[in-house]
Amino acid sequence: MILRFVEAGVNTEEIISETKETLSGKTFVLTGTMSRPRSEIETLIKQNGGKVSGSVSAKTSFLVAAPGEIGTTKYQKALKLGIPIISESRLMEMLG
Repeated sequence: MILRFVEAGVNTEEIISETKETLSGKTFVLTGTMSRPRSEIETLIKQNGGKVSGSVSAKTSFLVAAPGEIGTTKYQKALKLGIPIISESRLMEMLG
């Protein structure tokens, strides 16, 4: 049966998504318009062992803020909770 699939051109190799642990145990919240699609940044975070949340809480490790986001609710809450606020470029540096 498997040979029939192979002969028919079905790819029988398992594709495994490689996950790094660069951001293991870290939770990120994104705010503002980034230079790349938000989904792409979220995927990069997850591929490197991090988590992405939609809102800032005491469990948030970093708020990734686009320029000009000082007045947003997420930004103000991160300040109040003492959560580090980083830029998109700083996140990319963390990813190596």
